[in-house]
Amino acid sequence: MARMIQKKVLNDKDASALNAKRLKMREKDLKPVKGMFKFYEVPGGTIEFPFLKYAEDRTPKMYKFEDGKIYTIPLMVAKHLNTSGTYDQYDYAPTEDNKGNVKVVGKVRRYGFQSLEFTDENEIGSAEESKVVIAESI
Repeated sequence: MARMIQKKVLNDKDASALNAKRLKMREKDLKPVKGMFKFYEVPGGTIEFPFLKYAEDRTPKMYKFEDGKIYTIPLMVAKHLNTSGTYDQYDYAPTEDNKGNVKVVGKVRRYGFQSLEFTDENEIGSAEESKVVIAESI
């Protein structure tokens, strides 16, 4: 037997309010932001990907970023870079019955977009000039 899926029918007032909210969100997402792309996984590397958030944009736009370079991009792409660029790190903890437990112990950041909203470009310097030290727990 097939299940019937019920869809909520919106009246014109609700539909126009929902559409207005979506347009306002899209307008905010398209606001340009300036920042630096950081490729933590491959220093000096490049990443390229297609991005499409709203169906009315029709076709995905290609984005290409190089580590340490400054870009002006839509806010929605900056958010995507900062939310999609991690993966979970797991650890195995043996138990008395030798079954063990696997648990998430942290996140590994692959890449991100660092806002320059409150930073002057001249203060940053080039990637070659800055001596970045990564502290790791032992």
